[in-house]
Amino acid sequence: MPDEKKEEAKNKVHQDAIHQETIRKEQRHQMLYNKFTINPLKKLHVLSDKPTVSKPKETIEKSSELIEAFHFARQVPSKKYPEPVTESHEIGWSTEPLIPSDRFDRRFNHHRQRSDITRDI
Repeated sequence: MPDEKKEEAKNKVHQDAIHQETIRKEQRHQMLYNKFTINPLKKLHVLSDKPTVSKPKETIEKSSELIEAFHFARQVPSKKYPEPVTESHEIGWSTEPLIPSDRFDRRFNHHRQRSDITRDI
């Protein structure tokens, strides 16, 4: 029985040593980031202030990185990237019409036509 207690104590010592080594490895490879930016892939919703609370409005510099990142995030993907990034971007990437539109060309414009059956009574 005394041997079993020594084995348990030995196992706990070994487990503690493994745990300490794991923590040292994690701390060696971790990086601390101090510069935070907004996620350009997420839409931003601006909320208005409460009407009963009056506080001075904050002014943001015109050339700040935050405003540039905000405008970049709100752009259409075809203006952000030179070519489609994903498969779903390929659908609708080119929005220019293949043929110039002519409203009087009856081949492409089928305006509503009324007949005796569809006419309102």
